[in-house]
Amino acid sequence: MLSLVTQKSIHAAYQRIIGMGPAVVPLILCDLEQKPDRWFWALRAITGDNPVVKPEKRDRMKQMAQAWIQWGKERGYVIIFRHMVKIIWTDYMQYRAELRGFDLSILENIIRFSGERYDDTVTGTQIVVGKHNQELVMIPYETNEDSITPITVHTTTRQQIKFRLTSGRLVIYE
Repeated sequence: MLSLVTQKSIHAAYQRIIGMGPAVVPLILCDLEQKPDRWFWALRAITGDNPVVKPEKRDRMKQMAQAWIQWGKERGYVIIFRHMVKIIWTDYMQYRAELRGFDLSILENIIRFSGERYDDTVTGTQIVVGKHNQELVMIPYETNEDSITPITVHTTTRQQIKFRLTSGRLVIYE
């Protein structure tokens, strides 16, 4: 007979989540922050890491969850923990979004959940890229411990992003 952890780990839905790769890591960490659960095997499978190295932490769900959450914070995942981060919509950003026909709720989802992030070496800001309906958008933003402030939003293309990467203007956010 298989243990409960093993049964969950080999379940088809759990395996599909693992198959989604690194894009789901922030969501799993967010879930762990809200309610420690048995995501540790998936996190190890996806990331190849295991921050739960101290034997006294093994089999202690809350401590294991905290180890993974700290691991995520050290790698920048904290900025998209849904319940920890407030999005500050400046008047200017609201104006620009309305002027260009962007829905703030879609932009918020891009900011919170997109895995495509860059550092802008010229402005010093971080940039998130995602799909707004049929358009690819780029959103420069600033962060602090508990908030994200989008600066502006504009449409872009893969060619523009590739050019900025090859010219050194953008570097992949790690």
